[in-house]
Amino acid sequence: MFKFSLSPGPPFEEFYVNQKLTLTVSPEDLSDLPKVIHVRIREMISNTMSFTMLVDILDRDDDISLTGTSTFFLKLFDRRFSKAFRDQVPWSTARERAFVKAATIGREGLDGFVFSICALENYREQTAQAWTVAQREACLAVDIADVYYDELSVYDALQDFQGQSIPRFVASLELDISPLGVDVPPRDPNAAFATFEPFIVKGILLERIEGFTLWDMPDRGVPRWQWQGLVDKARRMLDILDDNEILNMDVQPQNFIVAPLTDKPESTDDYKVYMIDFGMCRFREENESNLVWSVAKNTYNGDGRLFYWMNIRLEREGFVLRNDGFPGYRPWDPSLLDAM
Repeated sequence: MFKFSLSPGPPFEEFYVNQKLTLTVSPEDLSDLPKVIHVRIREMISNTMSFTMLVDILDRDDDISLTGTSTFFLKLFDRRFSKAFRDQVPWSTARERAFVKAATIGREGLDGFVFSICALENYREQTAQAWTVAQREACLAVDIADVYYDELSVYDALQDFQGQSIPRFVASLELDISPLGVDVPPRDPNAAFATFEPFIVKGILLERIEGFTLWDMPDRGVPRWQWQGLVDKARRMLDILDDNEILNMDVQPQNFIVAPLTDKPESTDDYKVYMIDFGMCRFREENESNLVWSVAKNTYNGDGRLFYWMNIRLEREGFVLRNDGFPGYRPWDPSLLDAM
């Protein structure tokens, strides 16, 4: 029987508050952080496509660093625990055992499979029914890596807006989840798909934003007369994506953070709104026609979608949103997504 051991403890089987993680700065990252950093999880934030948590960077004595800002948002793109990818098939040690075996002693075959799903048109649709457990895990690894690289690309493209309209990007990181007791093949930078790294969890370290989501605004003490203005602020921020030919296919109120600038905000000017979560974004392709691009924008309709959900949310409080100042507004039709 093929034998291996998961690490004696987390993070290789779960994440939890007060857990310490050792992270490596990605080779391509140009940040000023040390190449290896240690963090402690302070708070679990969410788990959709990525596992988002609030972490403290530790010093050499495993104490919270007292020099400068030490608390950050950490997003880990981990195929094992991503709810958005795993709602049908939960992770288990049995599945991991099959994946580890294929990714080590059967690595050549798994690399060939990854090449096929990435390079061959319609390969997934034509072969998915016959995939093994290991192949399904490999596909998840590829898909969640794509989400990571998409988000990384957006932060790179929007550098001028970091710290103003989106969080400040700090570093790209890696968490090694290699199993014990097996020889893990080294990375081959010349491989056809060198980004397939079965035992590396990619991560993004971001500036911590103190605030609450736009969706939670009515429950956070914001006066009713400020609700319209804050929703309008969020809607206008979508112009940043449009101006940079970025399409966000998952605009929702939970992806906007409202940050009070004072202890007692008196107007919407006393709040800053940030956009977060860009894993479901794509850029306009080089030869994409105006027609195709317009159809895509109309289908996902970020402004209409945000207005749709916030109107539902605020109607529960007896408040109706207006569309003043948005002459290009188009109602969002959810059925367009169902038809895709």
